[in-house]
Formats: sequence, structure tokens, C-alpha cells
Amino acid sequence: MLAERKCSCKYFDNIKIPCGHAMLAADGVGVPYDTLCGHWYKTTVWRETYAGVINPHGAARDVDIPEEVSSQVVYPPNTKRQPGRRRKTRIPSTGEIRAPKKKVTKNKCGRCREEGHNRTNCCVPI
Repeated sequence: MLAERKCSCKYFDNIKIPCGHAMLAADGVGVPYDTLCGHWYKTTVWRETYAGVINPHGAARDVDIPEEVSSQVVYPPNTKRQPGRRRKTRIPSTGEIRAPKKKVTKNKCGRCREEGHNRTNCCVPI
């Protein structure tokens, strides 16, 4: 339902960014994608948000901290390291395009540089 900006997958409803289903429907009708995004994702809204002057409150050391807060001892949370080897690659989030995998090359002989066999069973004369 492009007019109401809703989809059965609820991704479009909650995040206000068109999901794949909404993009396919918009292509079929001829609606541009930027009209389907929420207004807070548009550049004009971001510029208006930061158009005014942002002044800091002052130095952090000048702030009065209550005695009950400053006297408390805060320890880091009790956590346990995950078992197993750490993951080397990042898990892509929903909607991200995965990079294409590398091409698989055939065996290449180290002696004659031809493909299809290796040095141990190379029968090309030296």
C-alpha cells in the first residue's frame, strides 16, 4: 500500500524507508523512491535541525555533582567472553548488498604455467 506507506513485512511501516517489496511496487507504478521515505531522512530536514547555533553548557568539571552520586563506586558489568573464535567478517544488516564472491581459479601448474593440473602430474617435457 504505497499511498499509506505500509507493507506486510512491517519494515516499511516502522522505519519509514521503503523495503524491497515497496521498491518493486513503486517501480511498477512509476513512483520515485524519495517520495516514499520518511520526511526526517531528507536533507532539508537535517539542515533545518542543525541550522541554529549549538552552544555547549560549559566545562564538565564545573558541573555540581550530588554527594550520593560521587560517592558511589561503579564497577563494569559482569560479562563472559563468547566461546569460540571471533568472527573476522562483519555480518551485513538487513537490506545491505553482499559483495560478490571471488572467482574460483583452476589448478595452475608451477612448472609449465598451464591450467588443469599441478606440478606432480605435469607431463609437459622440460
